[in-house]
Amino acid sequence: MDVRPVGSARAVGRVAVVGTALVALLAGCTPPAASPSPSPTSQTTAGPTPEPLPPGVTVEVRQARVEWADRIVRVRVSNDTADALAVSSAEIAGARWAGPARSLDPVTAGAGGVAEVRVRLGEARCGQAGAADVLTLVVEADRDDAAPRPVAVFTHVLDDAADPGGVLTRRWQEDCAAAAVAAGARLSWSPGLEVVEGPAGPLARLTLRLEPVPGGPHVEVAAVDATTLLSPAEGPQWRPALASADGQPVTATLDAVPARCDLHAIAEDKRGWQMPVRASVDGVAQEVFYLPLPDDSRVALPSYLSQACGRSAG
Repeated sequence: MDVRPVGSARAVGRVAVVGTALVALLAGCTPPAASPSPSPTSQTTAGPTPEPLPPGVTVEVRQARVEWADRIVRVRVSNDTADALAVSSAEIAGARWAGPARSLDPVTAGAGGVAEVRVRLGEARCGQAGAADVLTLVVEADRDDAAPRPVAVFTHVLDDAADPGGVLTRRWQEDCAAAAVAAGARLSWSPGLEVVEGPAGPLARLTLRLEPVPGGPHVEVAAVDATTLLSPAEGPQWRPALASADGQPVTATLDAVPARCDLHAIAEDKRGWQMPVRASVDGVAQEVFYLPLPDDSRVALPSYLSQACGRSAG
Protein backbone atom coordinates (compact mmCIF):
# COMPACT_ATOMS: atom_id res chain seq x y z
CA MET A 1 0.00 0.00 0.00
CA ASP A 2 1.26 3.43 -0.91
CA VAL A 3 1.21 5.17 2.44
CA ARG A 4 1.72 8.90 2.55
CA PRO A 5 3.54 10.10 5.66
CA VAL A 6 2.48 13.72 6.30
CA GLY A 7 2.83 16.38 8.92
CA SER A 8 4.90 16.35 12.05
CA ALA A 9 2.49 15.09 14.68
CA ARG A 10 3.08 11.48 15.88
CA ALA A 11 1.29 8.72 17.87
CA VAL A 12 0.76 4.84 18.89
CA GLY A 13 -0.65 2.73 21.64
CA ARG A 14 1.69 -0.16 22.29
CA VAL A 15 0.95 -2.88 24.82
CA ALA A 16 2.02 -6.54 25.08
CA VAL A 17 0.13 -9.68 26.24
CA VAL A 18 -0.93 -13.22 26.04
CA GLY A 19 -4.15 -14.28 24.33
CA THR A 20 -5.66 -15.64 27.52
CA ALA A 21 -5.67 -12.17 29.08
CA LEU A 22 -7.63 -10.84 26.11
CA VAL A 23 -10.14 -13.70 26.35
CA ALA A 24 -10.66 -13.06 30.05
CA LEU A 25 -11.16 -9.33 29.48
CA LEU A 26 -13.66 -9.89 26.71
CA ALA A 27 -15.61 -12.44 28.72
CA GLY A 28 -15.90 -10.05 31.64
CA CYS A 29 -17.36 -7.33 29.38
CA THR A 30 -20.09 -9.47 27.76
CA PRO A 31 -23.49 -7.71 28.03
CA PRO A 32 -26.76 -9.54 28.81
CA ALA A 33 -28.08 -11.58 25.89
CA ALA A 34 -31.20 -9.41 25.57
CA SER A 35 -29.27 -6.16 25.23
CA PRO A 36 -29.15 -4.58 21.76
CA SER A 37 -25.81 -3.97 20.08
CA PRO A 38 -25.10 -0.25 20.62
CA SER A 39 -22.93 1.92 18.44
CA PRO A 40 -19.43 2.96 19.59
CA THR A 41 -20.78 6.38 20.53
CA SER A 42 -23.67 5.06 22.62
CA GLN A 43 -21.42 2.59 24.40
CA THR A 44 -18.92 5.31 25.17
CA THR A 45 -21.54 7.63 26.61
CA ALA A 46 -24.12 5.29 28.16
CA GLY A 47 -22.65 1.79 28.38
CA PRO A 48 -20.00 0.29 30.63
CA THR A 49 -16.82 2.29 31.08
CA PRO A 50 -14.57 1.53 28.08
CA GLU A 51 -11.29 -0.24 28.77
CA PRO A 52 -7.78 0.66 27.56
CA LEU A 53 -6.40 -1.47 24.76
CA PRO A 54 -5.66 -4.95 26.13
CA PRO A 55 -2.05 -6.12 26.36
CA GLY A 56 -0.81 -7.35 23.01
CA VAL A 57 -3.07 -5.09 20.93
CA THR A 58 -1.63 -1.96 19.33
CA VAL A 59 -2.98 0.54 16.81
CA GLU A 60 -1.47 2.86 14.22
CA VAL A 61 -3.10 5.42 11.92
CA ARG A 62 -2.02 5.20 8.29
CA GLN A 63 -2.91 6.84 4.97
CA ALA A 64 -3.17 5.47 1.44
CA ARG A 65 -2.70 8.05 -1.32
CA VAL A 66 -5.54 6.60 -3.37
CA GLU A 67 -7.98 7.19 -0.48
CA TRP A 68 -6.90 10.70 0.46
CA ALA A 69 -9.44 12.46 -1.75
CA ASP A 70 -12.21 10.32 -0.22
CA ARG A 71 -11.13 11.36 3.31
CA ILE A 72 -10.43 7.78 4.32
CA VAL A 73 -7.75 6.89 6.85
CA ARG A 74 -6.82 3.42 8.05
CA VAL A 75 -6.34 2.20 11.59
CA ARG A 76 -3.91 -0.72 11.59
CA VAL A 77 -4.77 -3.09 14.43
CA SER A 78 -1.94 -5.43 15.44
CA ASN A 79 -3.02 -8.42 17.50
CA ASP A 80 -0.09 -10.04 19.27
CA THR A 81 -2.25 -12.49 21.20
CA ALA A 82 -3.27 -16.13 20.78
CA ASP A 83 -6.87 -15.32 19.82
CA ALA A 84 -8.57 -13.58 16.91
CA LEU A 85 -9.78 -10.02 17.49
CA ALA A 86 -12.97 -9.19 15.59
CA VAL A 87 -13.44 -5.41 15.32
CA SER A 88 -17.08 -4.78 14.46
CA SER A 89 -16.67 -1.01 14.33
CA ALA A 90 -14.23 1.80 15.00
CA GLU A 91 -14.67 5.48 15.63
CA ILE A 92 -12.30 8.46 15.76
CA ALA A 93 -13.62 11.47 17.65
CA GLY A 94 -12.28 14.65 19.19
CA ALA A 95 -12.67 18.39 19.47
CA ARG A 96 -10.99 18.88 16.07
CA TRP A 97 -13.91 17.24 14.23
CA ALA A 98 -17.53 18.31 13.91
CA GLY A 99 -18.63 14.70 14.35
CA PRO A 100 -17.14 11.25 14.91
CA ALA A 101 -15.49 9.45 12.01
CA ARG A 102 -16.85 5.92 11.70
CA SER A 103 -15.48 2.79 10.13
CA LEU A 104 -16.73 1.52 6.78
CA ASP A 105 -16.33 -2.24 7.32
CA PRO A 106 -15.75 -4.75 10.13
CA VAL A 107 -12.38 -6.50 10.17
CA THR A 108 -10.76 -9.36 12.04
CA ALA A 109 -7.13 -9.41 13.14
CA GLY A 110 -6.18 -13.06 13.49
CA ALA A 111 -4.05 -14.37 16.30
CA GLY A 112 -0.61 -12.84 15.81
CA GLY A 113 -1.92 -10.95 12.79
CA VAL A 114 -2.98 -7.48 11.68
CA ALA A 115 -6.02 -5.89 10.06
CA GLU A 116 -6.76 -2.39 8.80
CA VAL A 117 -10.01 -0.62 9.62
CA ARG A 118 -11.03 2.00 7.06
CA VAL A 119 -12.47 5.15 8.63
CA ARG A 120 -13.98 8.09 6.74
CA LEU A 121 -13.24 11.45 8.34
CA GLY A 122 -15.94 14.04 8.78
CA GLU A 123 -15.82 17.83 8.70
CA ALA A 124 -13.03 19.59 10.57
CA ARG A 125 -13.76 21.94 13.45
CA CYS A 126 -11.05 24.59 13.29
CA GLY A 127 -9.44 26.38 16.22
CA GLN A 128 -8.77 23.20 18.22
CA ALA A 129 -5.08 22.75 17.44
CA GLY A 130 -4.07 21.15 20.73
CA ALA A 131 -6.93 18.68 21.01
CA ALA A 132 -6.16 14.95 20.95
CA ASP A 133 -8.28 12.47 19.01
CA VAL A 134 -9.57 9.28 20.64
CA LEU A 135 -10.06 5.92 18.94
CA THR A 136 -12.92 3.67 20.09
CA LEU A 137 -12.97 0.00 19.03
CA VAL A 138 -16.01 -2.25 19.49
CA VAL A 139 -14.82 -5.85 19.61
CA GLU A 140 -16.83 -9.03 19.11
CA ALA A 141 -16.12 -12.58 20.20
CA ASP A 142 -16.14 -15.47 17.75
CA ARG A 143 -18.94 -17.83 18.82
CA ASP A 144 -20.00 -21.14 17.32
CA ASP A 145 -23.52 -21.17 18.73
CA ALA A 146 -24.66 -17.62 17.94
CA ALA A 147 -23.99 -14.62 15.75
CA PRO A 148 -21.09 -12.43 16.92
CA ARG A 149 -22.09 -9.52 19.13
CA PRO A 150 -20.24 -6.65 20.82
CA VAL A 151 -18.55 -7.82 24.00
CA ALA A 152 -16.01 -5.10 24.73
CA VAL A 153 -15.27 -1.45 24.03
CA PHE A 154 -11.68 -0.22 24.00
CA THR A 155 -10.48 3.38 23.73
CA HIS A 156 -7.06 4.80 22.98
CA VAL A 157 -5.75 8.35 22.70
CA LEU A 158 -4.18 8.83 19.27
CA ASP A 159 -0.98 10.45 20.42
CA ASP A 160 2.30 10.75 18.53
CA ALA A 161 3.00 7.04 18.82
CA ALA A 162 -0.33 5.96 17.33
CA ASP A 163 -0.15 8.43 14.43
CA PRO A 164 3.55 8.47 13.54
CA GLY A 165 2.94 10.13 10.17
CA GLY A 166 0.74 12.85 11.66
CA VAL A 167 -2.06 11.81 9.30
CA LEU A 168 -4.95 13.19 11.35
CA THR A 169 -3.21 16.46 12.19
CA ARG A 170 -2.18 17.04 8.60
CA ARG A 171 -5.68 16.38 7.30
CA TRP A 172 -7.15 18.75 9.89
CA GLN A 173 -4.62 21.44 8.97
CA GLU A 174 -5.42 21.13 5.26
CA ASP A 175 -9.15 21.29 5.90
CA CYS A 176 -8.84 24.38 8.08
CA ALA A 177 -6.54 26.13 5.60
CA ALA A 178 -9.04 25.49 2.81
CA ALA A 179 -11.90 26.76 5.01
CA ALA A 180 -9.99 29.92 5.94
CA VAL A 181 -9.30 30.70 2.28
CA ALA A 182 -12.89 29.90 1.27
CA ALA A 183 -14.16 32.50 3.76
CA GLY A 184 -12.53 35.20 1.63
CA ALA A 185 -12.30 33.77 -1.88
CA ARG A 186 -13.67 31.05 -4.11
CA LEU A 187 -10.89 29.31 -6.03
CA SER A 188 -11.56 27.19 -9.11
CA TRP A 189 -9.89 25.84 -12.24
CA SER A 190 -11.27 26.53 -15.69
CA PRO A 191 -12.76 23.38 -17.25
CA GLY A 192 -10.83 21.31 -19.71
CA LEU A 193 -7.14 21.15 -20.40
CA GLU A 194 -5.81 23.65 -22.92
CA VAL A 195 -2.71 22.43 -24.76
CA VAL A 196 -0.48 25.09 -26.36
CA GLU A 197 2.82 24.85 -28.15
CA GLY A 198 5.79 25.99 -26.11
CA PRO A 199 9.45 26.53 -27.02
CA ALA A 200 10.36 22.96 -26.04
CA GLY A 201 7.10 21.18 -26.81
CA PRO A 202 3.44 21.06 -25.79
CA LEU A 203 2.37 22.85 -22.59
CA ALA A 204 -0.71 22.19 -20.50
CA ARG A 205 -2.22 25.59 -19.74
CA LEU A 206 -4.26 25.73 -16.53
CA THR A 207 -6.32 28.76 -15.57
CA LEU A 208 -6.86 29.50 -11.88
CA ARG A 209 -9.75 31.81 -10.97
CA LEU A 210 -10.17 33.72 -7.71
CA GLU A 211 -13.57 35.22 -6.92
CA PRO A 212 -13.65 37.37 -3.75
CA VAL A 213 -16.31 36.70 -1.14
CA PRO A 214 -18.04 39.99 -0.22
CA GLY A 215 -17.16 40.98 3.33
CA GLY A 216 -14.66 38.14 3.69
CA PRO A 217 -11.03 38.34 4.77
CA HIS A 218 -8.25 39.32 2.40
CA VAL A 219 -6.88 36.33 0.52
CA GLU A 220 -3.66 36.07 -1.49
CA VAL A 221 -2.61 33.02 -3.48
CA ALA A 222 1.16 33.12 -3.44
CA ALA A 223 2.13 29.84 -5.09
CA VAL A 224 1.01 26.50 -6.46
CA ASP A 225 3.40 23.59 -6.06
CA ALA A 226 4.27 20.93 -8.61
CA THR A 227 2.64 17.50 -8.42
CA THR A 228 3.79 14.00 -9.34
CA LEU A 229 2.39 14.57 -12.86
CA LEU A 230 2.80 18.28 -13.60
CA SER A 231 5.65 20.75 -13.08
CA PRO A 232 5.85 24.48 -13.85
CA ALA A 233 7.21 25.25 -17.29
CA GLU A 234 9.48 27.78 -15.58
CA GLY A 235 10.79 27.79 -12.03
CA PRO A 236 10.16 25.46 -9.07
CA GLN A 237 6.63 26.80 -8.40
CA TRP A 238 3.85 28.59 -10.17
CA ARG A 239 3.39 32.15 -8.90
CA PRO A 240 -0.17 33.19 -9.75
CA ALA A 241 -0.11 36.33 -7.55
CA LEU A 242 -3.88 36.40 -7.17
CA ALA A 243 -5.54 38.51 -4.45
CA SER A 244 -9.04 39.46 -3.40
CA ALA A 245 -8.13 43.08 -2.58
CA ASP A 246 -9.90 44.66 -5.57
CA GLY A 247 -13.16 42.84 -4.93
CA GLN A 248 -13.31 41.59 -8.53
CA PRO A 249 -12.69 38.11 -9.98
CA VAL A 250 -9.13 37.61 -11.24
CA THR A 251 -7.41 34.80 -13.11
CA ALA A 252 -3.89 33.54 -13.70
CA THR A 253 -2.54 31.09 -16.27
CA LEU A 254 -0.21 28.32 -15.19
CA ASP A 255 1.81 26.63 -17.93
CA ALA A 256 2.78 23.06 -17.07
CA VAL A 257 5.07 20.38 -18.45
CA PRO A 258 5.19 16.69 -17.53
CA ALA A 259 6.84 16.03 -14.19
CA ARG A 260 7.87 12.60 -15.51
CA CYS A 261 7.48 10.45 -18.59
CA ASP A 262 7.48 7.01 -17.01
CA LEU A 263 4.20 5.65 -18.38
CA HIS A 264 3.89 3.00 -15.68
CA ALA A 265 4.29 5.60 -12.95
CA ILE A 266 1.78 7.88 -14.68
CA ALA A 267 -0.76 5.07 -14.86
CA GLU A 268 -0.27 4.27 -11.17
CA ASP A 269 -0.47 7.89 -10.00
CA LYS A 270 -2.94 8.62 -7.20
CA ARG A 271 -2.79 12.38 -6.60
CA GLY A 272 -1.10 14.12 -9.52
CA TRP A 273 -4.28 16.04 -10.34
CA GLN A 274 -4.59 17.58 -6.87
CA MET A 275 -2.81 20.91 -7.01
CA PRO A 276 -1.08 22.08 -3.79
CA VAL A 277 -2.02 25.71 -3.05
CA ARG A 278 -0.10 28.10 -0.79
CA ALA A 279 -2.17 31.08 0.33
CA SER A 280 -2.46 33.66 3.11
CA VAL A 281 -5.56 35.04 4.83
CA ASP A 282 -5.35 38.57 6.26
CA GLY A 283 -1.58 38.27 6.00
CA VAL A 284 -1.35 34.94 7.86
CA ALA A 285 0.23 32.12 5.84
CA GLN A 286 -1.91 28.97 5.74
CA GLU A 287 -0.93 25.34 5.53
CA VAL A 288 -0.76 23.88 2.03
CA PHE A 289 -4.13 22.58 0.87
CA TYR A 290 -5.20 20.85 -2.33
CA LEU A 291 -7.43 22.18 -5.10
CA PRO A 292 -8.26 19.29 -7.45
CA LEU A 293 -8.47 19.79 -11.19
CA PRO A 294 -11.94 19.35 -12.74
CA ASP A 295 -12.93 15.89 -13.91
CA ASP A 296 -12.57 16.76 -17.61
CA SER A 297 -9.04 18.02 -16.99
CA ARG A 298 -8.18 14.78 -15.20
CA VAL A 299 -9.52 12.76 -18.12
CA ALA A 300 -7.43 14.79 -20.57
CA LEU A 301 -4.19 14.54 -18.58
CA PRO A 302 -3.00 11.11 -19.84
CA SER A 303 -3.42 12.19 -23.47
CA TYR A 304 -1.47 15.39 -22.87
CA LEU A 305 1.32 13.57 -21.00
CA SER A 306 1.58 11.00 -23.78
CA GLN A 307 1.79 13.75 -26.39
CA ALA A 308 4.28 15.85 -24.45
CA CYS A 309 6.47 12.84 -23.70
CA GLY A 310 6.70 12.07 -27.40
CA ARG A 311 4.52 8.94 -27.38
CA SER A 312 1.25 8.34 -29.16
CA ALA A 313 -1.85 8.18 -26.96
CA GLY A 314 -2.89 4.68 -25.95
